[in-house]
Amino acid sequence: MSTERGNTRNGRRGFTLTELMIVVSIMGLLLAVSVPAMGRFMQTWRLNGEVNQMATFLRLARTAAVSKNTDVVFVFDATAGEYYYIEDTDGNGALNAGEYASAVQTFPAGIGIDSYTIPQQWITFGSRGNTVDGGSLILRNTRDTTKRIRVFSGTGNITID
Repeated sequence: MSTERGNTRNGRRGFTLTELMIVVSIMGLLLAVSVPAMGRFMQTWRLNGEVNQMATFLRLARTAAVSKNTDVVFVFDATAGEYYYIEDTDGNGALNAGEYASAVQTFPAGIGIDSYTIPQQWITFGSRGNTVDGGSLILRNTRDTTKRIRVFSGTGNITID
C-alpha cells in the first residue's frame, strides 16, 4: 500500500507565518485604499436618493392637483431643509382649516438646497398639472456634489439633471 505525501514539508500541510502575514498585509492595504472611496460613494448615493425623493414628492403634488382638480402648493424651505405640499382648495396659497397638508419631509444632515431659480420658495400646480413659475432646485452634499431638479413653467413637468 502506498501513500501520497503530495507537496508538503515534513508531511505537514498548511501555510507558513510569512505567507499569512503577506496576505494580511495585502488585505489591510486594500481596505485602507477602499474606505475613502466608499465614503464618497455613500455621500453621492445619499444625494441621489434625496434628489429622487424630492422629485417624486413634486410629482405627487402635481398628480394631486390633477386628480383632485384643485391647486396644490409645493413649499420648500431652503434654510430649514424641508418641504411639503398643501391642497389649496380656496386658492389663497396658504394652509387653512379643512385643507390637506402632506407630512413635512426633511433632508438628512449633509444634504440641503444649495440654490434655486424659482422666484419664491413655493410652486403652485394648477388643476391641469401646469405651473406659472418654473425653475430649478439645486441640492448639494458636503463633498460639493450637486444635482438639479427642474420644473418646467407652463407644463409643470419635472426632470432630474
